Amino acid sequence: MISIAGVGGGVGPHFDSYDASFLIQMSGRRQWCISKQKDLSLNPNLPLKILRNFRPEQVWILESGDMLYLSPHIAHDGIALDAGCQTWSVGFRAPSFKALLQEGLWRLAESLEEIPELDQKFSDPKQEAIHTPNQLPNQFFG
Repeated sequence: MISIAGVGGGVGPHFDSYDASFLIQMSGRRQWCISKQKDLSLNPNLPLKILRNFRPEQVWILESGDMLYLSPHIAHDGIALDAGCQTWSVGFRAPSFKALLQEGLWRLAESLEEIPELDQKFSDPKQEAIHTPNQLPNQFFG
């Protein structure tokens, strides 16, 4: 996401739902207040997900070329200090083991479409037909 703001502009105190976020200051300066607060309740009277009780614990001023890393659910609020302030926010998600397995198995299944031999039905040509379906053949007990 690219955020462009004039002096004093910003989104308001919020948190991201990413597993890692990087705030890259592209132009101008922006003051970032951050907090590891546990209270992430939102203001119900606003159309955006703005924190109700933001309590900053640290303050950072990013200048062009600076970057701030935010771990998951770190509350933060950025205020532009210069006209034309531009910050790029890059968020990453770490997939769960389940999601990795699902995607991997799905890709494997799709790759099998290109092998026509796999369309053949399974059979055991060495197994003779039996006349007593309620009993296992004696050769199974070898």
